[in-house]
Amino acid sequence: MICVDVETGPSSLVKIIEFSPSVVIINKSIIAIEIVETVSDKEQDQWVSVYPEQTIPFWPRNMKDGVMRVCYTFNHVKSSPFTITPTYRTLLQMDYEEHPVLCVEVTTNGQGRITVIFEDYEANDTPLANCEQTDSVSFCEIDDL
Repeated sequence: MICVDVETGPSSLVKIIEFSPSVVIINKSIIAIEIVETVSDKEQDQWVSVYPEQTIPFWPRNMKDGVMRVCYTFNHVKSSPFTITPTYRTLLQMDYEEHPVLCVEVTTNGQGRITVIFEDYEANDTPLANCEQTDSVSFCEIDDL
């Protein structure tokens, strides 16, 4: 899928048409990563490298499911599959002692463009405040339910 933006130029006689990929991947992590689209838990292509501070186009074959995985380039331990269709922010367990978690933020602009941003996890990035004085809070990975 391709996103098309049409703007009127400085004079009303000129139209500016911009074609761009429907999915853009941004790596704000200090570690190089690799990404791949998955369908029914099967990798669809070769892993694509995304270096720190790099932005790349991503052309998924199956936008309906919109599922991908990520790994660090040096250890190839795969994350759990995650979707790229709704707008959300989550943490991915990466099984690496120095950087055990990778933040992923998925945003959509309402016109079909999806941006997936990977960032390093820092302490206090995901604070949890329990305002209940008598109830406890517990949480787990979605697959652990």
